[in-house]
Amino acid sequence: MDRRLAYKRGGSVAAWVALGAILAWLPASGCTSSPVTGGLPPAAAAEGSSVGSGMVPAFAARSVEADLDGDGVDETAWLGRGAGAIMIADGPHTYSARTKWAVVQAIVADTDHDGLPEVVALVEDEEGRHVGLFAWRHDRYRERLVTSELVPAPTEMEIYHDPALGGDVIRLFGEAGRGITYRWNGFGFTAVEGPGTGS
Repeated sequence: MDRRLAYKRGGSVAAWVALGAILAWLPASGCTSSPVTGGLPPAAAAEGSSVGSGMVPAFAARSVEADLDGDGVDETAWLGRGAGAIMIADGPHTYSARTKWAVVQAIVADTDHDGLPEVVALVEDEEGRHVGLFAWRHDRYRERLVTSELVPAPTEMEIYHDPALGGDVIRLFGEAGRGITYRWNGFGFTAVEGPGTGS
């Protein structure tokens, strides 16, 4: 059995959107107000407050401050739950995830070990559940990688730092609670075999 999380070619990245379009479009997409599990505590949730760029999400979300593009200034990532519930505000650069991706869980970490944190999300579409990386690449924020369907479908994701595995790694849990750890292999993720990994 191939234990790699394969790259899924996923069409074009979400278009740059003005605040008015975001406010009009996202509520109609079915976003929920359920809190995101994992990552930072829900106490960091922002309901209708603004950020330095003046952008706010139209979905219930928590904000996470991190330097996502390596310019020395923290950007704001708004992480929610539901269709397209990831938004990154960075001055003139704004990214909103496509509504195709129903966000189950989202965390900011550096799982691709490039020195910059990215939004790591457990997302769902009509095919099933996937892990997606949403990150600054070259000149804009975009879908860095979305895996093929994960079978069996994970119910929860956690990120932890393991220097022996190169840095931040992903651990996915199924309904039975058994976890599988995945590490970055240079172009995607590979399941880690060995003691303590749950594999």
